[in-house]
Amino acid sequence: MGNCVFIGRSTIDLMSFVEVMPDPDQKVNAIADFIGGGGSALNAAIACNSLGSDVHLWTCLGKEHLYKSIVTAELNEHEISVVDLSLDDEYQLPLSNIISAKQTASRLIVNASQPDCEKVMSLDPKWLDNAKLVLLDQYEHPFVSANVQALAEFTGDIVLDAGTWKSHSEQFLSLCTIPIVSEEFTNGDKDKMQALCDQYGIKKWAMTLGDKGVFYSDESGSGVIPAPKVDAIDTLGAGDIFHGAFCHYYSESQDFRDSLKKASHIAALSCTELGTRSWLKHIR
Repeated sequence: MGNCVFIGRSTIDLMSFVEVMPDPDQKVNAIADFIGGGGSALNAAIACNSLGSDVHLWTCLGKEHLYKSIVTAELNEHEISVVDLSLDDEYQLPLSNIISAKQTASRLIVNASQPDCEKVMSLDPKWLDNAKLVLLDQYEHPFVSANVQALAEFTGDIVLDAGTWKSHSEQFLSLCTIPIVSEEFTNGDKDKMQALCDQYGIKKWAMTLGDKGVFYSDESGSGVIPAPKVDAIDTLGAGDIFHGAFCHYYSESQDFRDSLKKASHIAALSCTELGTRSWLKHIR
């Protein structure tokens, strides 16, 4: 069983699913609603756990609040071990509002405005003794910055989930061994991504291309893994689920390409259901 640690973003998500994205000032009825945990690290952790890995989530949950109670209850339901990194009595779990349109599998997301929690605990390096793999998602930057040395000394793989380029992206790249980025990270420029990986001595990396598949590069060459063909109705969280599935499969097999392929199938499966949890019924 893979022992995976996820360090990064948790939110409370308020989601409404509609048939068609409304126009400005238009009122529509939802076909379904969801309120529960979200965020790239949390979604990935639940996916990884549901596939069979032993998962630990290190994230800032903050002060006692209804939002925190909802998220904590969900994580307990999935039997995910959680370390609340926040030492700030005023930090509140961020709220994201999401509208997802079924006909076009498109979404509109309004993220909370607050930055990462600044007052965070220090990492005891022994916490990583039993971990096979760590995932970073470019969030919880103050915690990562304060514990760079401990993370750099970790002997397992560190996977980076990088959606868009941030001011601190190079620090995260310097720590990871397997970056899996979106097209937006380098505006689709694979040569630029390869140059960054060469700069930091990274041998394996991948770029998700949506319905065009996944580009990969490793010691043996490069290529594209085609995206599975599905009738997508909701792509929300598919990238998070992809990363969580990859961590599960890679921690088990150490087979980079096969893990990417299997993760692609899980992410595609998630797109055939509404929300970030409904797909789980297919693997239980």
